Amino acid sequence: KADGNGPIAPSLVPQPRNLVVVTSWGEKPFIDYMSDSRLYASITNGVPGTSMQPWVKVLTDEDRWSIITYMRDRADKERGRSEQITQ
Repeated sequence: KADGNGPIAPSLVPQPRNLVVVTSWGEKPFIDYMSDSRLYASITNGVPGTSMQPWVKVLTDEDRWSIITYMRDRADKERGRSEQITQ
């Protein structure tokens, strides 16, 4: 779901970041601050200092781009919900 609350999230250190929900400090989801190329690199190579492992040997290029598309779509839906609440 890209919201940082997956089934193994409680056991990860540090806790995963919520990428898609509009935060109280921003007007848009965290994912909107990241380019597609940055997301692709994070999925491919992992993120040092976090629990995000590299997926280069597990997922195809197409799979990684599909994940980015899914996360962007999910963030758009969350943004729409946030805008409805504030109106």
